[in-house]
Amino acid sequence: LTDLSKKDMLSQINKTNKEVKELIGSNTKLVRPPFGDVNSSVRKNVKYPLIMWSLDTEDWKLKDAAKIREVILSQVKDGDIVLMHDIHEFTFEAMKTVIPELIEEGYQLVTVSELAAWKGVKLENGTKYFEF
Repeated sequence: LTDLSKKDMLSQINKTNKEVKELIGSNTKLVRPPFGDVNSSVRKNVKYPLIMWSLDTEDWKLKDAAKIREVILSQVKDGDIVLMHDIHEFTFEAMKTVIPELIEEGYQLVTVSELAAWKGVKLENGTKYFEF
C-alpha cells in the first residue's frame, strides 16, 4: 500500500472489502497492511485500524510444521497477535497440533476484534496495533 497513490490504495481496500462482503456477508472492520508496511499516507487514507502482529511465526521461511509449532508454543503470551499465512499447507498442518495445545494451556483463540474488546481497547482508524 505504501507505494500506491491514494486512488490506487483505496481501490485495493475497496476491492478487498467487496470480495470479503461477498464471501462472508459482512463488511471488514480491520486492515492488516501487506508486509506490515505503513506510512503517513496509509495512516491518513485507510480508514480502518491497522492490525500488525506481536509474534511472527516466519512460516513462509521455516516451511516446516514442527518448527512453526515450536516457535508458537515457545513464544506465545496472553494478548499476542500471531502472524501466519493460511496459503501454506505446512502452516495448516502445524495448526492441527498447536490449536489443541494452546487450548489445553488455557488460551482462548479469538478474533482481533474480540481480543481488543476483552482487553478494553477501542480500535481507532489509522492506528497500528501489535498486541493487546
